[in-house]
Amino acid sequence: FRVRNVVDTTGAGDCFYAGFLAALLRGYSAAEAGRFANRVAGCCIEKLGATSGVRSFQATRKML
Repeated sequence: FRVRNVVDTTGAGDCFYAGFLAALLRGYSAAEAGRFANRVAGCCIEKLGATSGVRSFQATRKML
C-alpha cells in the first residue's frame, strides 16, 4: 500500500497499533494484522489530525 499524500503523521503509530490489535482480536494472523495495521496508519496520515482519517474496520478491510 502506498500513501498518496502525507498530510500529518500525528497518531500514525497509535493507529497502527490499534489496527494491529483489532485485526488480531478478529483472528487475523500476525502478518495479515500487520498489513491491515499498515493500511489503518496510512489512512491516518492522509488527513489532518490523529483521527480524521480513521475509518471503520469494515471500510478499511475493503481497501486491502
